[in-house]
Amino acid sequence: MQQAKERVLSPDEVATIFGSSDTLMGFHVDLLSTLESRFAAWSPEQKIGDVFLQIAPFLKMYVTYLNNYQKALETLSECEKRNADFRVFLDRVHRDPALKGLNLIAFLILPIQRIPRYRMLLEAIAKHTPEGHPDYDDLRGALGKIIAVADQVNEQIRSAENAQRVVEVQTMMAGSYPGNLVEPHRRFLFAGELVKISRKAVQKRACFLFNDVLVYARSSAAPTKPSDPTSKKNGNKSRVVKANSNF
Repeated sequence: MQQAKERVLSPDEVATIFGSSDTLMGFHVDLLSTLESRFAAWSPEQKIGDVFLQIAPFLKMYVTYLNNYQKALETLSECEKRNADFRVFLDRVHRDPALKGLNLIAFLILPIQRIPRYRMLLEAIAKHTPEGHPDYDDLRGALGKIIAVADQVNEQIRSAENAQRVVEVQTMMAGSYPGNLVEPHRRFLFAGELVKISRKAVQKRACFLFNDVLVYARSSAAPTKPSDPTSKKNGNKSRVVKANSNF
């Protein structure tokens, strides 16, 4: 977006959508370089626990990214809704085979999922590292610190993943929802399919339940729960028939 001849988003919009991703990227470039140097000189006595022990305190920088995530999704949703040039840009980029069917939302959630994956990685390594190994103590120490950070951000991660689902449903609505489905208070609860029986035909309806609104829509295919940002099925488009907020 920044390299395009004409900007499709303002610098402030770009900064809000991507948050502290530049900082996280720099952090992980350094981490990758350190790990690659260890693997290049690998031996049965090689250590990596000390690397994660040193970086564990810096994982708290993910909190900054998490705190901005809801605002990032709201800004992305608003830009898609009112900015035709941005919609064209996203459509073109999403067709790039290098992205393997992933959209921008799928990439924005990846940093949030990193801490749980580090935890699982170290748990697996520590499980298969004997007590007498030079890396044993550092692995255990690093694992303890990463578990502490993971416990701190777990609830925020769940909230971020739920907010992502709301955005995915709005995208599936193809602009037919009356208003903005993405709101700070809104939580996705369930998606499923119902059948409307009328005199002329049996009609399928895609239904999406939130904490404050029930949306049902005509769909070109049976709906799937929008829980997997990598699912190509999320490309199905639905048109809202009715939104009921009388809860």
